[in-house]
Amino acid sequence: MKTYVINILPRQDRRWLMDEMLRENGFEIFTDDEGNDMSHRKNEEGSEAPDLRVEWTTHWDYNKVGDEITDEWMEENGFKLFDWEMDEGEALAIDSSWAKWWSRPLTKGEIGCTLSHWAIWNEDEGPVTILEDDAVFDSNMELKRDIAIDTLEVMGEDWDLLYLGRVAQVLPEKRVAKNLVKPNFSYCTYGYVLSKSGIKKIREYNVHKGIIPADEFLCSTYTEHPRSDVSFKYPPTLNAFAVNPDIIHQRDFAIVGSDTGLPDGAVK
Repeated sequence: MKTYVINILPRQDRRWLMDEMLRENGFEIFTDDEGNDMSHRKNEEGSEAPDLRVEWTTHWDYNKVGDEITDEWMEENGFKLFDWEMDEGEALAIDSSWAKWWSRPLTKGEIGCTLSHWAIWNEDEGPVTILEDDAVFDSNMELKRDIAIDTLEVMGEDWDLLYLGRVAQVLPEKRVAKNLVKPNFSYCTYGYVLSKSGIKKIREYNVHKGIIPADEFLCSTYTEHPRSDVSFKYPPTLNAFAVNPDIIHQRDFAIVGSDTGLPDGAVK
């Protein structure tokens, strides 16, 4: 299974940290014949294995940051924003703990993040693992991921989305296996897997025509979003699961900061 790592050019410090983790897990870092930033790990026979590839999105066309995301660029590419900012009173009436994320306009960092995920969904037919560059993964992460997928298949589940790490917002969650739960509303998109059916379904939402934060969108695809306007725009269709306990975590904000430009240093 191929892995994509979302990374922007100004954050090569994150890239170096991720490269170090990959090397520790047996990957070789290189650039392919087309200039794509890659890494590769050999299989047990010592040959290059297509399912052990990692590619960075650093130089992809739709991987933009900050001032590169202009109204003109958005219009030229057919990108549109969802009417995200709610009245603070209305947001508080839904839930006071989430209101701060909803009663403000989208940041350019959030727009860029969503489009980076969207670009991968349209690049690969799946299954695919998607990581953000501030992800930190356990040793043997791929083995633990594959065990979780094997468990789902033994259970006869036609799964679409598998979280490898996230911040659960609504507890408790239903445990379906020793290493799996059915996720409720969750934040963060630093590590997840989409199956072939998941890729197909998620493309059909056309989130680039109504951009919202990537994590708000992803959780709306499998559970009803607390905001009725979001759940109406993006009703759940994916069958989602989450590895529990997490096998991917988010690197400490104090070390790598945030690229989404959330107000007042807020971190999801």
